[in-house]
Amino acid sequence: MFALGCEIAGRLKRNGVLRSDNWSRGLVSGGSPAAAMPVRGDMRTDIQYYHKIVAVAVVSTPFPIPLGIRFQKDGEGEVSCALALLKDLVGQLGRRFLEVLVGDALYLQSPFVQEVEGLGLDWAFTLKENQPELLREAERFTQGPPAGVSRWIFSSTKSI
Repeated sequence: MFALGCEIAGRLKRNGVLRSDNWSRGLVSGGSPAAAMPVRGDMRTDIQYYHKIVAVAVVSTPFPIPLGIRFQKDGEGEVSCALALLKDLVGQLGRRFLEVLVGDALYLQSPFVQEVEGLGLDWAFTLKENQPELLREAERFTQGPPAGVSRWIFSSTKSI
């Protein structure tokens, strides 16, 4: 299924279906939203939601195009699960398929960013105002001012 989905996505890109003139300025952008699943505790009556699936989809098109999903393994975090999926996608689709990876503040971690850049991807992660410590660290990490008004968007080299 994974290989078939990647083959279809590759064909869509070759045929120009993934082009867009929206916020991504023509760049093929992939996002890694995580799906939350309910987990019941043995001694608890309430339901807690944990991310157990990571998905990467093309989000720069008028409708999202799923590229792949990966279930988290026991003890594996969302970020490491997303990185494993990205590596599989780059291996299947090539380094030039996705041009920008977008995500939320969870992914603004030095090891993750270094791995993403090592895969040849540029990135943009949104950071909300309610996380002042993370904002200060992100400013130090990126060595540049944030973009945006009510949210800060930290990105790599491409301007989006």
